[in-house]
Amino acid sequence: MTTEKAIELNAWAGRVLATEATLNHPTQNQIRAALKNQVAILQPLRDKWDQVPKTSRSLPDQVLDYAMRFVGVHEKGGNNKGPEIEQFQRAVDGYAGGEPWCAAFVQYCIKEIEDRNGATSKVFKSEHCLTIWNRTPKSQRLTTPEPGCLVIWRNGKTAQGHVGFVVGLEGKVLLTIEGNTSDGSGVSRDGDGVYKRLRSINSVGSLSIVGYLRVFE
Repeated sequence: MTTEKAIELNAWAGRVLATEATLNHPTQNQIRAALKNQVAILQPLRDKWDQVPKTSRSLPDQVLDYAMRFVGVHEKGGNNKGPEIEQFQRAVDGYAGGEPWCAAFVQYCIKEIEDRNGATSKVFKSEHCLTIWNRTPKSQRLTTPEPGCLVIWRNGKTAQGHVGFVVGLEGKVLLTIEGNTSDGSGVSRDGDGVYKRLRSINSVGSLSIVGYLRVFE
């Protein structure tokens, strides 16, 4: 991904956050429609984004596009349950048993982009966040987060964690898309849905960032 493209994606994502209160289940088309009423300075950016054919976008762009489709999906019928949630949970091992699903969500999105493009991500296939970190090749680790990569948190000194997609970085704040989280403050690792979030790159409560993993080249 070029620096110019990454900057454009970060700016676009930041403006999209402003539409969150008016969209219950935002799709790309709904978001674009909402952005039409933004200030004129955003119009060239929006036009440039819309003119890029989906099949020509980079794999990191595609995985973010796909993850964005699920923002607004919530659990139904109980904790870690619901049609979409169970679909995510089956991505790695074909099993949906009410398990936490933040990692299942990112794996589901990655698998979709792999299947669409005949590509293979080097991210290790697991529903356990720290296993993903430990068993993905170290060559995929990033010092600085980039759009489309994974951010992985660890809960204190335990084996528990949380994971999401990085949309962009603004100063010391990450723009993310995460599953099994909430719309409240802090980093929730057992929430009720898929949300766009703003996250500090510093520790939040007992959760601290382990690192970042490149998903696609």
